[in-house]
Amino acid sequence: MPVTYRILPRRGLVYVRFEGHARVAESFEALGRFAQDPLFRPGLAQLIDLSAVTGFEPDYVALFRLHAQKTEMFVPQAAETVNVYIAPTEPAQRLSHQILKSWQGIPGLVHRVVASETEALHILGLDARSIAALMAEEV
Repeated sequence: MPVTYRILPRRGLVYVRFEGHARVAESFEALGRFAQDPLFRPGLAQLIDLSAVTGFEPDYVALFRLHAQKTEMFVPQAAETVNVYIAPTEPAQRLSHQILKSWQGIPGLVHRVVASETEALHILGLDARSIAALMAEEV
């Protein structure tokens, strides 16, 4: 499963896209690349696109370890960080539910799960018509 990301520094946002069968090991690899990215900074809002997920590895212990590592990177911040998950399919919704369970009790993060790009962009206060348009604006 490819995990890709793109940091949009002018928007204070990172766009993350998961495709295929989600595996925790690949998420760890992507997180490592992200942490070393020169554009990385704590406090980036996250737009996590799960719309192309077909299934996921139910390794809950590894998922909790992954989110513990992410907690060190993102929390605590002076202001809350917003994470919006696009989960229009049943596999994406199940994965987002597992992700949210792993974040329970972590202060400073606001999570929203929506079914469409339009909803996600609206929650994040972005005026782009689509994710593709948002990406094009940042070139």
